[in-house]
Amino acid sequence: MDQSFAQALEAWRDYYTALGGMAAALLGLLFVSVSLRLNVFRQQEVADVRAFALMAYGTFLTLAVVALLCLAPNVGADELGGALVALGAIGVGWLVYTLWLSQRVGTVSPERPSSWRWFYFAAALAAYGGLAAVGVALLGERTGALDWLLPVTLALLVLGAVNTWVLLSHAQPSG
Repeated sequence: MDQSFAQALEAWRDYYTALGGMAAALLGLLFVSVSLRLNVFRQQEVADVRAFALMAYGTFLTLAVVALLCLAPNVGADELGGALVALGAIGVGWLVYTLWLSQRVGTVSPERPSSWRWFYFAAALAAYGGLAAVGVALLGERTGALDWLLPVTLALLVLGAVNTWVLLSHAQPSG
């Protein structure tokens, strides 16, 4: 392992400890919120809400994995970079699926544009794309890319919270 990379990662140790704790706590709260609205998940007309719930779950899980990888002993730039590229690609893929599902269900359509939703999708695409970009930079042995994980992980934290809010506030059971 490159000693300069190990030192750069060590400087962020407290941040990743806090990030991992927050992600785990929010993941637990998400499980509680989902369990309170289980009836919503059986309705086809709110399939996009299920996708948002899974997006929130994936976002918090991504943050926990990033934190664990950054705290792991002897992790190298190649291992961390490869994992970040994979996590970013999975996030972008799920985001595209969620957007497709929202359009199919009718909650997002070109005829009824919702600017906050498009802003959300653009921000999520930037965050997950940023995660992959940091991974690519680390694979290219650019240790300075670790500094970019701060805004990327903060953006993912906010996006996970927004996903959870959508789940709790916009999922109206039919009745």
